[in-house]
Amino acid sequence: MPEATDAQPSSFRTVVSLYLSMIKGSRPLFICSMALLAVSLLMYLGAAIAVGKLVDGTIGEHLGIEKGTSWVAEWGINQWALFLIGLALVNMVSSFFEGSWFQIIGERAAAKLRMQLFDRLMHLPMTFFSNNRSGDLSSRLLSDVALLQEGWINDVRNALSYTVLAFSSVAMLFVISPSLAVFVFLVTLPVVAIAVWFGRKIGAYARLVQDQLGHTTAITEEAIHGIHRVKTFTNEKYENDKFTRSMTSYMGTAERVARHRAALFSGISVILMAASVFLMWYGSRQIQQGKLSPGDFTSFMFFLGFLGNAGGLLAQLLGRTHRMAGAAERVRDLLQQTPESHTVSKQDAPSMRGDIEFRHLSFAYPERKDISILNDISLHLEPGKCVAIVGPSGAGKSTLTSILFRLFEPDTGELLIDGHPAHDYSLDWVRGQMAMVSQELMLFGGSIEENIAYGRPGASREEVIEAARKANALEFIEPLPDGFDTPCGDRGVQFSGGQRQRIAIARAILRNPAVLVLDEATSSLDSKNEQLVQEALESLIQQRTTLIIAHRLSTVRQADKIIVMKEGRIIEQGSHQELYAAAGFYRQLCDEQP
Repeated sequence: MPEATDAQPSSFRTVVSLYLSMIKGSRPLFICSMALLAVSLLMYLGAAIAVGKLVDGTIGEHLGIEKGTSWVAEWGINQWALFLIGLALVNMVSSFFEGSWFQIIGERAAAKLRMQLFDRLMHLPMTFFSNNRSGDLSSRLLSDVALLQEGWINDVRNALSYTVLAFSSVAMLFVISPSLAVFVFLVTLPVVAIAVWFGRKIGAYARLVQDQLGHTTAITEEAIHGIHRVKTFTNEKYENDKFTRSMTSYMGTAERVARHRAALFSGISVILMAASVFLMWYGSRQIQQGKLSPGDFTSFMFFLGFLGNAGGLLAQLLGRTHRMAGAAERVRDLLQQTPESHTVSKQDAPSMRGDIEFRHLSFAYPERKDISILNDISLHLEPGKCVAIVGPSGAGKSTLTSILFRLFEPDTGELLIDGHPAHDYSLDWVRGQMAMVSQELMLFGGSIEENIAYGRPGASREEVIEAARKANALEFIEPLPDGFDTPCGDRGVQFSGGQRQRIAIARAILRNPAVLVLDEATSSLDSKNEQLVQEALESLIQQRTTLIIAHRLSTVRQADKIIVMKEGRIIEQGSHQELYAAAGFYRQLCDEQP
């Protein structure tokens, strides 16, 4: 297990600043909640004083305590009892509204934070996702924000309330009996020292607990999403052992935090118990000597109880705040990631001509900079032409399409679109003019119509149906009981590979792109489905620039140009007839396939 480091003071500032930034739209409600919280605290303080007056009114005459001359001082036990009931009613009403308002503010803040995090995730570059596991990112969006949400709903309110109550109680202790208050102050110092020391120990492992929980969440999501492969490889035990190891590591840290918290609470309890015994003895002596009235001593003990309760709860909040700080740091790290730039460019035009050129382009993935994937690639895709890229696995074919969509930026060289550097255009415009149909496509959990309309959100039902017709998808959609309203299920598991491909093709047809990329679009289909998909693709390819990535060479023979790649380089290019006649690497690939 990695060593824990002390929590930094900036962690607490992160929690507070994150909360304040999330409640900007709820500040009037927050101010009203604070005002009612102050009213509730005044009711508590007033009740402690009133109880003391009630005690003095009951036994004061037997001790020879004279009443004052004001009308309040002349009150008897009935009046003070009614006054206490009135305080309780006012406290009930104010606590109801401020408690519910604080909860509403916390819910709003958490919802706003989740929306900001999701928006930031959607706009981060692919380099970020290639370096982070999806399960860990989901954990930040769900588990970390849930932890912050719980704190914002309850802990923020309680921290404010207990802090003000503690300071108010200290002030009232000195007003009632300075000598007793001094003793309380001397006892408080070691309690605070213990709380701070244990708090630092707890905070040292708070971030580790959250990180390990995120790691466990990532393992869980990967196993569930890949359950088909887990079962086909009979790796249930392997995945279970991996999850168990992660949970064991998590529990080891969590148990250490739990032991520190238990030690903190038990130590404080012992000190407070001993102090209470001494205070009861010393207060009784002062009452005997006439230096303190029974009512004032009762009020003193009430305020001391408020102080002890507030101190204990603040110590608990301190431990939870360390966990919140760990979650807040992980959330803040995500919010501070630099998103992709989607600003509109002067070069953006109504449509793209489809003139694509890769000029001396080289690239290596950020996490593997020592392994070059593309080496000095120069390639020109003329508008309306069909270009196929073939080659063995690992040649860099799919990486080239990622560069085309600007999911990654080349290390050297440049990408030109319609004669201008790709950077001269906005990302939204570039990607909006393109579409991809790949082998490993994923359908979303909505209906068939929603999945097709994903190519152009807002498209009418008639446009969706027409796109499905062109994609040869109507023959399996119309017989369904719910037709286009049929849910696709998780990742489209309710449909066969050929059906999913035709839905994806319908999505691309609806988008009407200037540049179409087909990445192994038919490689995993049987002959019947391949024929249906191929017919749909032929209508899609017409009059647009098309880039085909393929292993099955029989599907690319009609391309205007075939590019042969090997080890990240272009080694041959030309038509099928030219390349086959040249008797080079392309011919070798053709002869190896049936």
